[in-house]
Amino acid sequence: MKRPSILPSRHNHRRSGFTLVELLVAGVLLASTVVLVGPLLLRSGQLRQSATQRQLATQLASNVLERLDAGQLQSQAVASATKGWDTDTWLPSLKLSTTMDRDGDRRRATISVSWTTPTGRTARPVQLTGWLPPAASEASP
Repeated sequence: MKRPSILPSRHNHRRSGFTLVELLVAGVLLASTVVLVGPLLLRSGQLRQSATQRQLATQLASNVLERLDAGQLQSQAVASATKGWDTDTWLPSLKLSTTMDRDGDRRRATISVSWTTPTGRTARPVQLTGWLPPAASEASP
């Protein structure tokens, strides 16, 4: 039978755990990742908010165009489209304009929606153009 050795083995000297250098390298890698990814996350949030605002502006312009197609007057269509929701929260400094042009017996309606971004700049306006049938008073019998 073999007797256990009383001399320590070379492999028993190793301690488990991390060295200070390993912790510093891990900390530097983590900090650089946060510094590089942080601005990307902020920018993606801004782009998401901008896309949401553009979608709402497009829906608002579409709503006005549908109301004009249904026979409402311009002033009524604009007032009805913005009624019932807080435009200052979703589209600050909202400006909604309609332009009606005649082309023969048809009417061309252009709805333009502009607003202010959270950074205070005026957003690129959303414009929607549609062709409408002649007004009821203009229709031939």
